[in-house]
Amino acid sequence: MLKGIKKYTDHHKDVSLSDMLSNCNTYVNEFYDGDPPIAMGTAVALSERGVSGFAAILPFTCMPGTLIASVSDSFRKDHNNIPFINIAYDGQDSVSLDTRLQAFVFQVKEYAMAAEAVEV
Repeated sequence: MLKGIKKYTDHHKDVSLSDMLSNCNTYVNEFYDGDPPIAMGTAVALSERGVSGFAAILPFTCMPGTLIASVSDSFRKDHNNIPFINIAYDGQDSVSLDTRLQAFVFQVKEYAMAAEAVEV
């Protein structure tokens, strides 16, 4: 199945479960049951592989999502102020969400351009 999409995807950014769990412990214990270790371990791994921003989309009042949101600022600061947005989705459309997403995309572009300038 992957052969058909290989040329359209970036497999360099695939993160194994063992990498997720070994990378998450600064923010969430790897033995925490649920999404937070996977989300934060993946974020750590991808930040080292050139990703320029993260969006955590979480259901409104979701406790694991709230945990991710609570450690995201520490993660961002530990990784050169990489853009990280937390969006609690409650099913309602919101003008402020559009504005936040536009600002996030701008920050990601700026972060990527700064990273490219450092590499050159």
